[in-house]
Amino acid sequence: MTSSRWSVRSSALQIGLACYRACWRIWLFAVATTAVTTAAGDAPEGQLQPLLGQPKFEMQQIFEDERFPNIVVARDGSVLATWGSKRIRARRSEDGGKTWGEEITIADPGFQGGGTTVDETSGDVLVFVEDRHPPAPLTVYRSQ
Repeated sequence: MTSSRWSVRSSALQIGLACYRACWRIWLFAVATTAVTTAAGDAPEGQLQPLLGQPKFEMQQIFEDERFPNIVVARDGSVLATWGSKRIRARRSEDGGKTWGEEITIADPGFQGGGTTVDETSGDVLVFVEDRHPPAPLTVYRSQ
């Protein structure tokens, strides 16, 4: 009796694995053939081809003091760097990070404890600032 139960369980397991593999293949096909868009209906990223050349790493100093940096890319393609442990500041690059604009103060005082993100629907940049070193009250600043 034990061997027949085992063979039924084994057959059920094989059928389950076959269904899993088939579903996985369907999902992979769907992902590969579906156009992906953001919540706003835009393509989420630019072309991949320009980034597939020889890797290179460039270093440049964007800010001189404090720390806790965050980097985001806005919907318009500009790069935004935010940082700070005493006051929160930002700099924007409109040429992919080759050059940077002047510092913009977002909060003084403030601690970069929550990060920076881009709202894909509106394109607004959200900066999460704590009053002091965490845990502390959090304020969300939204660009306009």
